[in-house]
Parts: sequence; structure tokens; C-alpha cells
Amino acid sequence: MTKSRRKASNAFKILAVLIFAVLGFSAAGLSESALSSDCPCAPLAAEINIETENESQTASLGSLKSISQGGFSVLESTASVGSSENKDLLLYVSQTTYVYDKSLRINGSVSASSYYTGYYDDEYAGFYVINYMSSERLIKKSSVTVKKGAKVLQTSSIGQYGGEIAGYSACGPTAIAILVNSEKGESWDKDELIRYSQKHDLDDQGSLLGGGGMTAPKLLELVEGYSDGKYSAENVYDSTDDKIGGIISQLDSSHRVLAVVCYKNRTILRSGGRRHFIVICGYEAIGSTLYFYYADPYYGNGASGLKAISASLLEASMKNVDDEPRTMIVLNE
Repeated sequence: MTKSRRKASNAFKILAVLIFAVLGFSAAGLSESALSSDCPCAPLAAEINIETENESQTASLGSLKSISQGGFSVLESTASVGSSENKDLLLYVSQTTYVYDKSLRINGSVSASSYYTGYYDDEYAGFYVINYMSSERLIKKSSVTVKKGAKVLQTSSIGQYGGEIAGYSACGPTAIAILVNSEKGESWDKDELIRYSQKHDLDDQGSLLGGGGMTAPKLLELVEGYSDGKYSAENVYDSTDDKIGGIISQLDSSHRVLAVVCYKNRTILRSGGRRHFIVICGYEAIGSTLYFYYADPYYGNGASGLKAISASLLEASMKNVDDEPRTMIVLNE
């Protein structure tokens, strides 16, 4: 072998070793980062802050094809991303980014590590349409990750402190606005719902501006009264012993569920704390455990993302409400 050929052969061997080393290192690093709580936007497994037993912890997202929970089968979504038929997507935003109106002008922003429901529309190539308060905005496809395993209903979260009235105890009317606007396509203003509730003495627990609140029966009156009988709702909590299966059944029937939970410091508790209304709008199998997605009126003065909670904690929290009616409110057809 000539000297030049020996040099070329040695160079090729060195290059091959380097490539193998780099690939091996990258694969190991990627696998590790996918499970790291310091990397919410890991390429293989985006992460989510999930409320579990009285605390918030990080879990990697990975759906089972099918699991059994409460007598129901939870299936992974098979919709293909990029089709105009995708009307119920869960989108993960890894970093704070702008959103745009449908004329492609910047019109707000969304926070890092947040979740929004949305869909793809061929008319807005390169963007997803997301639910943003009681409206829609566009977000660049490059800014989000689609959670294919989640089954969700389009839901816009509204903050109870935004607008003209800072409703410190108005999670009930705000949750009603989230529920009706998302399910019926209305634009109910939470400030107007607060005013209506005050005028008609629906704030049966005291001032909605602080230290009071409303219970489920009054929320049912609010829906029917404010809509002049156009809409009605019912509390289906006592209609089944299987609360988790009941929620899944409602979601599978395209009904969001407004529930009251034990709550403190922006966290759903197994028991104790105060009472707080949320709107459950989706679910997903993560590992071998079922989680629900929900809109929380407490968060933000404007558009805020969805949160997730384990089914076991949600069920316990709802059951341990012992000082007012337990609640699973759904809108009637």
C-alpha cells in the first residue's frame, strides 16, 4: 500500500470512529434529555407540569395505544397532523412567543410551557389556529408541538381577574363563560356574568369580589337566566358512582365538564383548601396513568394555557368537597 493510500485509510478510520462516537453520545444525551425536568421541549418527549398527589411534578409524555380506565377505553388519536380535518388538537408551546390575528398581524403572546387547544386550517399555511380567550389567534407551527395522544375539545381559558372586574371569588361565573363560549360559540363576558349574578342574588356564598362565591345550583340558574332560557345545564355528579368514567363519557360526547375541587395556591389538592371551579376539556394516557386537561379561571388576566391533573387526584379532590354540593356541570343539548 502506498504512503498516500495508508494516510487516506487511516483518515477514514479516524473519521468513522469520530462519527460513531458522536452518534452514540447524541443518542444517549437525547434519551436522557427527554426525561429531564430541565428540558420541557425535549425532541422525543415534551414535558408537562402535572398535578398529582398535592404537588406539581414533571412527567414525560408518552401515550399508550389503549388503556382501561373506569370501564372506558382510552385510545391514542390517529389523526394525521397537517390535515384540515384536525379540529381538536392539543398544542404545547415551549417558549414565550407571539400570536397573530388572521390578517397575520401580531396580536398578543402566549407563555412558555403552556398548552392550548387548536386546529390546522389550510387557509393559514405555516400556522395553527389556537383558542385564545374567547377568540382565535394564529401561532407559527414552528413554535408548537402537537400532542397526538391527547383527546381534547376546543376550549379557551379566561382569567377571573381580567377585564373591568377583578373577581377574586368569581371563579364560578368565569368558568361558566369558559364552558358556554367554548361549547356554544358564544362570547359571554365574565364581567357581565358577575354583574348579573350580583343583581339577581346568585352569589349565595357572599361577594364575588372577595371572600364569597357561588355554588353549583346558582351556576345552573345563571346559565338559564342569563341566556333567557336559550341554554340550560345540569349537575350530573350523582348520576354515576364512576366519576372518572362519567367525565370521559361526557367528553366523548363533546361535553366539557365544570367541576368544583379543593384548591390552594394555584394547586388542586386531595382535600382541604378552598373551593374552586375548573372546566375539564380533555384527557390523555401518559404512561399507564390517565390525566385530564382543564381550564383554570384562576390563572392569568387574559389568555392562559390549559393544565393537567391525574385522574386519581381529580376524583379525590371532587369527592372531598364536603361543605357545598359536589359538582359535575354539563350543558344540555
